[in-house]
Amino acid sequence: MKNFIKILSLGVFMFPAMALAAAPTSLQDLIGRFQEIINMLVPLAMGLAVLAFIWGLVVYIYNGSNPAKRSEGYMFMVYGIIALFVMTTMWGLVAILNGTILGA
Repeated sequence: MKNFIKILSLGVFMFPAMALAAAPTSLQDLIGRFQEIINMLVPLAMGLAVLAFIWGLVVYIYNGSNPAKRSEGYMFMVYGIIALFVMTTMWGLVAILNGTILGA
């Protein structure tokens, strides 16, 4: 049952890419499809990082008297901030390289 749920959730995320039109006819079309998929997944990943930060903040505030739970919430906040920093940095570097090397 767990495998079915994993496959179903993957299919839900991939459905827009599969429904876009016929199969790619050239390598450039295939690269464009992968780029479209990645462009859909990047905001999702950033949203998950923001949710991790907010969840950590809620756990940190809610468990103010329990040091173990506060530490857990603090670590969620740190991981969320690190994930956002890494993703935005990589996104910026790719944009710079795309603009300088490819001229796009």
